[in-house]
Amino acid sequence: MSQGSADCVLGRHRELTPRRECIIGIAMELANQTIALTGASSGIGAALARELSERGARVILIARRRDRMEALARELPSECDVWPSDLLDREAQRELIERLVEREVDGLVNNAGIGAAGHFWTHEPDRIDRIVELNIGVLVRLTRAVLPGMIERGGGFVFNVGSVAGFQGTPYMATYGATKSFVLDFTEALAVELVGTGVTTGVICPGSTRTEFFETNGVAAEKAYKVFESAEQVARNAVRAIEGRRVIRVSGWMNAVVAHASRCAPSVLRRWVAGRIMRGLNEGRD
Repeated sequence: MSQGSADCVLGRHRELTPRRECIIGIAMELANQTIALTGASSGIGAALARELSERGARVILIARRRDRMEALARELPSECDVWPSDLLDREAQRELIERLVEREVDGLVNNAGIGAAGHFWTHEPDRIDRIVELNIGVLVRLTRAVLPGMIERGGGFVFNVGSVAGFQGTPYMATYGATKSFVLDFTEALAVELVGTGVTTGVICPGSTRTEFFETNGVAAEKAYKVFESAEQVARNAVRAIEGRRVIRVSGWMNAVVAHASRCAPSVLRRWVAGRIMRGLNEGRD
């Protein structure tokens, strides 16, 4: 399957993307745009920072680890800002929101996210709360903060990092998968609401990606997944989606097939396949 086929394998790409955003040859210009990026210190976030910077954007790096962001900033070809912030701290969130509104950012990329593997009932309630807060709560609050200014200025974008896990229930990562379903539906709904404002929204849905995510979240990835994308591949596809004003972009043709099949297959088959694929994540945990 060609890359172009992967882009279009989900029919609703075309159905829910505003017609004016699909005009061939009209791409969003990222040069000289100020773009805030959460989860910027490693993995897909760091790769996104590099891709955006190479296109001439001024990236605001947002994450907890100042040292990593400062090291990344020295690599970037265009100017950037380093804003250390613990997004799970409500006071830090409020301060960040104030700075974003004052800065009048042209774009927001919601990349920060966490997960947990194993039987749902074995996870500490605090861990579950943190997953929901970062993957949904923070994303929603930051998006709500920047949209009014973008709409008033007549341009801008919000782009979210979702997952193919958002297309079906995800056994052994139940909370994480559910949060990514929210991100997918939230993005699609906003895409419709924003028609005519000059502001766009989109989501990239990667599959298994070689980053710190699995190690950090205690996931035995090699037991469950056989094919991985690199963070750089995902970032390239994400930035192309931003430039092309795509509402939904599944990263990688195999992931696109899986996502499409998840939408079309009977629910009992979806559950069986998801269980078979994800069962490896739970091996040796409980």
